[in-house]
Formats: sequence, C-alpha cells, structure tokens
Amino acid sequence: MLVESTAYVPLSDKWTLAFGVEYNSLSTDESSLPPLAYPDINLRGIPTNRYQGNYTSSYQSQIMYQINPRWHVSVFAGIGGASGVNNDSASDMFEDMEYAYGAGFRYMIARRYGLHFGMDFGFSEDDSAFYFNVGSGL
Repeated sequence: MLVESTAYVPLSDKWTLAFGVEYNSLSTDESSLPPLAYPDINLRGIPTNRYQGNYTSSYQSQIMYQINPRWHVSVFAGIGGASGVNNDSASDMFEDMEYAYGAGFRYMIARRYGLHFGMDFGFSEDDSAFYFNVGSGL
C-alpha cells in the first residue's frame, strides 16, 4: 500500500514552500520475495533500496526561490524510516530515522506547459548523489 501527498504553499511572488509525505507498506505471507520488492526510504541523497522494510515513511520539505520566470533555485531536507524486518512493528520505523538534505535548480524548458528541468545535489550521513529531474523534485 502506497500513500503519498504533496503540497505547495506560495509564500510570495518569488518564494514557494513545498511538503511531501510518503508511507509505504508491504503485507504478504510470502517469505522469499526478491529484495527489490520491499518498500524503501524515498529521499534525495539516500540511495534507492538502501533502507528497506515492510513499512517505510519519508517526510520532506523544500523551499524554492524564483530568480526570474525561467530559473528557480531550491534547498530541501527530509527524514525517513524503515521497519518490519526481524518482526519489527510499523511504529518502530520512527526509532532510527535517516536524514538527507541538499540544493538544486530548475530551468523552465517548456513555458507553454510549465515544464521544468533541473539538477539536485543530495547528501546524507553515508552518501551523496546527483539527480537530473523533470518537474519539481518532490
């Protein structure tokens, strides 16, 4: 089961605050699933499938500044947790949360459709990553 929500809050003509929440769970009697079948923490700066479990949650926010009609810059941060391995319960995902943060920029490549292309630089305790994005990033 995947539940996710994203909200964008304009603070002024130039500033926008964004929030994203994701909860993912896997409920099955199958004991020999492949590793990629399990949900993972979904944050920029944390590698895909690095932290997995039967239950995962990710919470992130991003603030964006519009330099001109085509260019935006942003900073972001998030936390996430995973549990459900070794008979953990869903509430155990909040005991050992992982964090990530970073910055990026967007360029509006199709003004007619409001389509943005950009890059993000994400960092976490153990890793860093470079992302190409189409859209807002959340």
